[in-house]
Amino acid sequence: MIDTELSGGDSCSAGAHSASAGGMPRSMPYIIAAEFTERMSYYAIQAILVIFMTTRMLARDGTPDPMSESDAIAYYHWFVSISMFLPLVGALLADGIWGKYLTILSLSGMYVLGHAALALDETLVGLTIGLGLIAIGAGALKSCVPAMLGDQFTKEQEPMLPRVYSWYFWILNLGSFISTCLRPCCSRILDRGWLSACHACLWPLRP
Repeated sequence: MIDTELSGGDSCSAGAHSASAGGMPRSMPYIIAAEFTERMSYYAIQAILVIFMTTRMLARDGTPDPMSESDAIAYYHWFVSISMFLPLVGALLADGIWGKYLTILSLSGMYVLGHAALALDETLVGLTIGLGLIAIGAGALKSCVPAMLGDQFTKEQEPMLPRVYSWYFWILNLGSFISTCLRPCCSRILDRGWLSACHACLWPLRP
């Protein structure tokens, strides 16, 4: 298990590493698999976001209330821009206040709440809250997880790092590709928010 300090810094015990001196840390498959699912989750939302806003939005009384295309595009770009900016904030939180592990844990919870908001409320309010929480979670985590991955390695295991990071970023891009290709095919299910609900329910099961 990883011995973590949940505030003020991070530390890893020897138990976080492989049982053999030259072996791969046992946590690697879990971290990489978790990031694969996170990228699928984020890009699944991004892939059909404009379609959802322009065709499936509801008013508070349940009647159709789609956005104009220009408003939907603006919302989409704000969502992506905030997600790309927030790794700076996540890095500051991790390095100066919470430490990496508490930052990852806290922001993952916001990610779950964001998906839940999209699943439960298909109005503009639910959309704004959901996208805001997802942007905070997805964006701020970007700077923390790669650093945590490197923490799993001892001095003797450092020669493995280039190969592991190659796997890590390859898997991330694979998850993005698969999600972007498949999610539009499933967009009809979004009428009842089932896919977002699945994201929210499965997220706490990340390794």
